[in-house]
Amino acid sequence: DLEFRTEEEILRAARGARQAGYRKMDAYTPLPVHGLAEELGFTKTRLPAIVLGGGLLGMLGGYGLQYWTSVIDYPLNIGGRPLHSWPSFIPITFETTVLVAALATVLGMLALNGLPMPYHPVFNVKRFKLATRNRFFLCIEARDPLYDADRTRQFLEGLLREKSEQLRQAELDRSLSRERLDVTLPGRPVRTGKIHPTTLTLQRICDFWRDLGFQVFESRDVETDEYNFELLNIPKHHPSREMWDTFYTSDENVILRTHTSPGQIHAMREFAPEPCRVILPGMCYRYEQISARSEIQFNQVEGLAIGESITFSNLKGDLGLFARHLFGEDTRTRFRASHFPFTEPSAEMDIECFVCGAEGCAVCKETGWLEILGCGMVHPKVLENGGYDPAVFTGYAYGMGPERVAMLLHGITDIRNFWRNDFRFLEQF
Repeated sequence: DLEFRTEEEILRAARGARQAGYRKMDAYTPLPVHGLAEELGFTKTRLPAIVLGGGLLGMLGGYGLQYWTSVIDYPLNIGGRPLHSWPSFIPITFETTVLVAALATVLGMLALNGLPMPYHPVFNVKRFKLATRNRFFLCIEARDPLYDADRTRQFLEGLLREKSEQLRQAELDRSLSRERLDVTLPGRPVRTGKIHPTTLTLQRICDFWRDLGFQVFESRDVETDEYNFELLNIPKHHPSREMWDTFYTSDENVILRTHTSPGQIHAMREFAPEPCRVILPGMCYRYEQISARSEIQFNQVEGLAIGESITFSNLKGDLGLFARHLFGEDTRTRFRASHFPFTEPSAEMDIECFVCGAEGCAVCKETGWLEILGCGMVHPKVLENGGYDPAVFTGYAYGMGPERVAMLLHGITDIRNFWRNDFRFLEQF
């Protein structure tokens, strides 16, 4: 069943259905539609039916008049008064009978012409009620077994496309009439993301060391106990293992790396016996209490330089240049003796507190100095484990946390802010 809104639509649909091979169609319309009967194939039966029906009604009218006057011609008593069956002033003649018959014929033809045509089946009350709401329905039924299925499909698809386009256009017109769009208003700003402050600090650190000829070398986050500890001169019995608070897995030999130093062994074994200069950024994991100064995961950048005749003075010069590049040309540095199993000698580098000007404050714990990294000369045993001859090659290494550097650069007091995903914090950078 196809529903339409105008006479033109149902006429076009009936014409297309007839061309597509349909042999039986019924239409339901509120009023006769000119030309629809021709499209449905009822033109040959309409006029004869009206004439024949009018003639039959005329004959019935004439015979009725004769019967009325001849058989039932006696006075009737209604309410105590006599009432004759036919007016006395109208004579009953042949001409009167013919006139009444002709009048009955005309009235019958007019009545038949006003009745619903064959495409208005009033016996279907539900459909007729729908049709009286100024809607038009066309019911198509295929009777010919030889009709072209492809043509039928194309016809129905064409009707569907046409109707869909009409509905879409009607909805668009309705929307345009009801809604008002001010094209002069400014558009809504697009909210764009920003680079994380830790990533910004990592980029600044890597850019500086790349300018000094170091290349970025990435290593894996999941390591073996051998690379994370033993090859770095930390045997199983060594007490320094306790300072790393390691995450172990179900395989006791597989762990999450506690520092980026295992990357030193990977880099040395890849470049040996040639000299190398690499920086190793990456994520580290330690089972620590989460607080304002520590997290269970954090970034770290490690640097390694291996070659002939590299001394501690090279280490101090490069790290001093790095500190002045990152914190300003007037930055002062100092080195304090320390201990790391994989370097000998070992040291920690501090910078002058730029908050209080080395006078002492809460940030520097009243010392006037801020620790930024640990460093030292690569231990001969580590050089040997990496594939270098300690008698020929020497090298230095250092390691720092980009989050701690970012805290110093921007005055951030809580390291947990880097992992909270708070837009109020992240949008400041």
